[in-house]
Amino acid sequence: MSDATGPGDGHTATPREAGDASAPGEQPEHAAAGPWGVFDALLVLLLTAVTTSVVIAAAALLSPAPGLPDALAPLLLPLPLLLLTGITLAWVHARYRAVRRLLGPARARARDWLIGIGWGVGGFLAVNIVLGLLLQALAALAGYELPQPQQEVRDAVADPGLAPWLILSAVVVAPVSEELFFRGMLQPALRRHMRAVWAIVLTAVAFAAAHILQELGGGAGPVAFVLILPLGLLLGWLFERRGTLATPIAVHAVFNLITVGLVLIPVA
Repeated sequence: MSDATGPGDGHTATPREAGDASAPGEQPEHAAAGPWGVFDALLVLLLTAVTTSVVIAAAALLSPAPGLPDALAPLLLPLPLLLLTGITLAWVHARYRAVRRLLGPARARARDWLIGIGWGVGGFLAVNIVLGLLLQALAALAGYELPQPQQEVRDAVADPGLAPWLILSAVVVAPVSEELFFRGMLQPALRRHMRAVWAIVLTAVAFAAAHILQELGGGAGPVAFVLILPLGLLLGWLFERRGTLATPIAVHAVFNLITVGLVLIPVA
């Protein structure tokens, strides 16, 4: 049953409504690509990496003591994410005047946030309980001990000065920043060249690969990739299905909140 009414009644179907009302096999309107391309996304990543390095180097040079001042150490947690957000918004606005399209073609509703919260809890249980236990069982059969992921998080929460910044970065900054770039910018850019399923898969691979860098020092990079890839697939599918960034942001925030909360319990 379609939500869209007939012509002449003054109602225009939203992208979600048009997508839900389409016949089987048709591509919903909210899956349409953005005006930017993959090259734009790559440049945004490059600019973010360069800007982050410049800011950190400048802070170290201006410090009277060698290295970064202790007062600036907590800012390093959200700094790359904040820069990624700012550069993504600035780039899309400067080149395409289409910042609103980063949020998806459908306007967010309360139901989108609630669906995201539910999927966030379910996604955490599926990834960390079901898949995590399966990986541990396979590793045990092979006589291999899995490295512990999230070691950076555990080290940060052990420092009272870093814990609040970690929570803010993981639960607020990261979900907004990463979803704005990966689902808001990269996935629609890929969508210009391929079917939705491949755009979702490639975006999820890029999303998981980005998190490997956080775990390489502890040797848990491959484990982090395997655990985060299904989350990326879920986030991409929900963005394609709902047509708004609100749902994947809510999923991401809840997923990170539970993760940080469980790490905080042993510390407490």
